[in-house]
Amino acid sequence: MPSALNNKRRRNRASFGDPRVMLRSFFLFAGILLFFGLALRVISAWQNRILVGDLRFTFVAAKDPVTVFSYEQSKELISISFPQNVEINGASGIGDWKLEKLYDLGNSKGVSGEFLVKSLQYELDVPIDGYFSGRFVSGFGGVMSIFMQKSNFTFFDKVKIATALARVDAREHKNLSAEKLGVVAEKRLGDGTLGFKFVGEKVKNLAVRELQDTSLTREKIGIGIVNGTNTSRGGEQIAELTRAMGSQILWVKNGEEKVERCLLKVVGDLENARRIARIFSCELRQESNLAAPIVFIIGEKLADELPR
Repeated sequence: MPSALNNKRRRNRASFGDPRVMLRSFFLFAGILLFFGLALRVISAWQNRILVGDLRFTFVAAKDPVTVFSYEQSKELISISFPQNVEINGASGIGDWKLEKLYDLGNSKGVSGEFLVKSLQYELDVPIDGYFSGRFVSGFGGVMSIFMQKSNFTFFDKVKIATALARVDAREHKNLSAEKLGVVAEKRLGDGTLGFKFVGEKVKNLAVRELQDTSLTREKIGIGIVNGTNTSRGGEQIAELTRAMGSQILWVKNGEEKVERCLLKVVGDLENARRIARIFSCELRQESNLAAPIVFIIGEKLADELPR
C-alpha cells in the first residue's frame, strides 16, 4: 500500500514537471486573469459612462475644423464648424488662444481635450459632454470611426452616440458655419494675422435657438446658485451656462457655505441634476427643505476653471 501511494506521488511530481502541463496551467491562469480584467473594465466603463437617459448630448470634434455636434432624441443633428484661427478666451485662466491650438495644448499638459471642451463650453454657454480627437462625419462609416478615436467617452457612451447618429440621414443633419451665422467676426490678432473673434450677443442667441436642452425646459427645473468663492462673476457665469441648458435661474447670490469644487443639493432624484453634476464634475447630494429644486454651490476649483 505505501508503495502504491509513493508511486502516485512520483507520477504527480512527474506530471507537474511536464512542460505541456505547465504550459496548459499557465494559459488557464492567464485566461482567468484576462477574463476578470476585461470584466472589471466593462464594469468601470458602465459605471463611468457620461451619457445617461435620453437627454441631449453634445460633443466637439477637435480637428479639420473644430466642430460642435449636438443631438437631442427625435430631433435633427446640429453641427457648427468654427474657423481654426478664431481667438477664444481659454478656460482655467490660460488667456486668449487660437481655437485650433487648444487640443494640442491640453495634450501637452496631460489633460487631452479638456481645455478645448471647457473653453468652448464657457464661450458658447452650452454644456459639452466630451470630445473626439479627430473628425466626425454623419453616416454609418463616419459614425463607426468614433470607436477608433481618442475620447473621454466610455465604450458604452460611444455605442449610444453611434446608435443615435447612425439613424440620422443627410436631411436631418443641420450643418452650420459659425461665420455664416455671424457668431464670429473678423479681427486682427495679437500676432498680426487676420483671424476671428466671438460675437457675444450672437453666441447667446445661438445657444438658446439651436442648442438648448429642451428636456430641462419641459421639466421647468428651477435652480438657485450660491457663489461660495471670491470670484465675483462666478455665479453669473454658471447661471448663463445652466440657463442655456434650459433651466430656470431662480436666484444668484453669494454664500458662506464652502465646498472644494462644487455641490448640487437636490430635492428628490432628478435625472437632469445628475447631468448638470456630470458636466461640472460636482458632488450630488439629496436634501429636503431647499429654497429651490436644485441649489448649485460653486467652490474654488470650479471658479478657477472659468475664463478670466
